[in-house]
Amino acid sequence: MDTLARRIGKAIKAARLSAGLTQEEVAVPLGIGRAAYSNIENGHSNITIDHLLKLPYILHKPVTYYLGIGTENLTDEEMEWLELYRILPSEVKAVVVTFAKVAAQQARE
Repeated sequence: MDTLARRIGKAIKAARLSAGLTQEEVAVPLGIGRAAYSNIENGHSNITIDHLLKLPYILHKPVTYYLGIGTENLTDEEMEWLELYRILPSEVKAVVVTFAKVAAQQARE
């Protein structure tokens, strides 16, 4: 059975690996040891709200990502696009959105 702690831990681990960070590199800014962090990733310990709220600044994904809210219907490719979009500077986002709108309009014709 997949517990909530385990599902959150899997999401945290996926985000950490995607960011190319070690467990230690995430544990230190959280103010916990690597072993305690490992227990969170493995679902053996629950993450505190304080630590959960720090993750977006460390791993660059919204809290909802770790909780599995709002992303359950997205494909892996859509999630990748969303993650890439979120890290773009504002001026680049505007160009990407304009391009996507033009491409979508052409696809409809």
